[in-house]
Amino acid sequence: LAQPATMVLFGLTVGTTMGCCWARIRSFDDTPRLRHVLLVSFRPETTINQEIEMMKTLSSLPQIFPQVLRSYVYPDLRLAGGQSHPAGKNRGLVWMADFRSRADFEAFEHDEQQMKMMIAFESLMEPGSRATLQYADPLPMIEGAHHIVMFSVKDDVTAEEFSTLESSLRNLKQQIEEIHSINVAAAVSNLDGQTLPGNRNIAALVDFASIEKYEVYEKHPAHLSVVEKNIKPLISPGSRAAIQFAS
Repeated sequence: LAQPATMVLFGLTVGTTMGCCWARIRSFDDTPRLRHVLLVSFRPETTINQEIEMMKTLSSLPQIFPQVLRSYVYPDLRLAGGQSHPAGKNRGLVWMADFRSRADFEAFEHDEQQMKMMIAFESLMEPGSRATLQYADPLPMIEGAHHIVMFSVKDDVTAEEFSTLESSLRNLKQQIEEIHSINVAAAVSNLDGQTLPGNRNIAALVDFASIEKYEVYEKHPAHLSVVEKNIKPLISPGSRAAIQFAS
């Protein structure tokens, strides 16, 4: 029998047959309990071929690391609003990886091979663009358009204020009919009870049936009201990171 073709990318041997939409799934039988989300932008000098190699490597991780159940990689849609946002333009890429548990994620995070891979990626990333969050019990993604925004809150934000922020974001589903689903996710702590390094505090992951429906949401008065009343007073300056992508 013919052997699957492989290639070496960023020091990892991966299969050359890639799944649709840069997503790979190791097993359909495992239920993810934790999702790792990474948003980054590329340096101006990074070539298209280097970007593609990075995407191929990330999407192949379930073939290499037993802890990774699924891996999804998507480029930013480069919509006008995301490129001209007052808080800064969108990140260029999102990578999402699913794990059975926090312990599996931490084992992956501290794997020597994984750390070497991320060091290689650093040469392609725009300095300061890396934004991450891990959250529990991810929802399945629909086919359509997706918006992810994550940020940190100020140190003096109370638990009550944080809870009100979460509720205001979740309530957008009842106020904006174009939203298919919304997952408001607070960052999980690691097994020692500490917030994982580099994380943002909170993320909203919003799904839409189409880009047009996202664009309605983007300018909807209810959305803009939550930004002004609930997000801006609490957000840590410079911590916002966002992307829109299609699946």
